[in-house]
Amino acid sequence: MQRLFVSIVLAVLCLVCSATAQISAPQFGSGSSVFDGWVNMNGASFPRISGSFPGSSAWTAPAGSNQAGSGDAELNKLGGAAFFATNTLYLGDFVQEQNVLGATFRASDGTPLSGIRTIVLQIQIGEALGFDFFTPSGWPVLKLNGSNSSISPSFTTRRNRYQDGFFESPETGLDENVYVNTYAFEWSLGSTTTTSIAIDFSAVTHAQIYAMRLDQSTAVLNRSVFSAATPTRPPVLNLVSIGQPSHNGVNTTVVHGFQGDANSTYSIQYMESLESAVWTSAGTYSTGNGTFSVSFSAAGDRRAAWSQKMFFRATRQ
Repeated sequence: MQRLFVSIVLAVLCLVCSATAQISAPQFGSGSSVFDGWVNMNGASFPRISGSFPGSSAWTAPAGSNQAGSGDAELNKLGGAAFFATNTLYLGDFVQEQNVLGATFRASDGTPLSGIRTIVLQIQIGEALGFDFFTPSGWPVLKLNGSNSSISPSFTTRRNRYQDGFFESPETGLDENVYVNTYAFEWSLGSTTTTSIAIDFSAVTHAQIYAMRLDQSTAVLNRSVFSAATPTRPPVLNLVSIGQPSHNGVNTTVVHGFQGDANSTYSIQYMESLESAVWTSAGTYSTGNGTFSVSFSAAGDRRAAWSQKMFFRATRQ
């Protein structure tokens, strides 16, 4: 994350690899495996399931895994407020307080892999006021064969994170970073026959879930499958030139210059205020030799706002 003060434009650049790059396939090394992935967790991917803000109504159906090659696992809301919003699975609420229970979810598979010995659940989740999972009881727990007995993970790893804004700390009154975190939770099972698996977890109000992946393997492991993993380096993005916004009576347009990784493809998003929960797409751009221009356009007269501040982030495709 870079915070750049250039002229009168404040550019906050969230250096983001894609959600699918944040969540990757575990390398079990032996045995057979299957997976279920939830990607693009938004209202377009899961229409008419969860209602609208704040999301307190019951879901009309579970959200089945939608990544290509997935099995038949499902994600359901057990209670609380959460709905598939424009960009994420969002835990809505009118309360603006830290660590308030937002919603409880269950990822389940009624037809697990035969001979399963290792289970891995990865979740990419955005913080709200410094919290993501509800503390202390919201971290994922495994329940087997319809039992209510909770099994804590054998290994827990925060695999990656990127900064996604700021919040004013109620303790210090200072700006604190807000992160999108990618966690991996792993369970090592014994030789008991497994007929169904369910993983329950709870997140705080205003948290956002971007992607999930559930892996099952017959491999027997005595260490974390991600112990040797190296996080993907985020893309480079620097603001190198600032354009002058213009208004044609209908739309406002401005062109800014950026420097990034050469010979790459970036998806650029922007917003006017970090208080907004929605990033707006400016399109996909080839970086060429590393220096490239991005055109931003929006309806109405945005010249005053865009001359003072804009916030940008990039996803490397």
